Amino acid sequence: MSYINKRAVRALALKIANNKYPLDEMPDQRVDSDGRVWNYARANKNRTKKRYTQVSAKFLEHVDLMVRNNVQSYIDKMPNKGSTIK
Repeated sequence: MSYINKRAVRALALKIANNKYPLDEMPDQRVDSDGRVWNYARANKNRTKKRYTQVSAKFLEHVDLMVRNNVQSYIDKMPNKGSTIK
């Protein structure tokens, strides 16, 4: 049984990864050391997608395990009084 919302975790992970490693735009034209001119205008049009597009099942399992461990650790550190988990 999974304790996480996989869709929300997947969206959050992709958002964080793509913001951390943004797609750098190449200049439309570049001149190399031999004086040749390289045109990257068409390549830039095809580079609209972000770098990360998928999240593996192993990553989701790892996040689920971390959530379980954090909840267990938090409850173990709580004082033994009251009836509400705070």
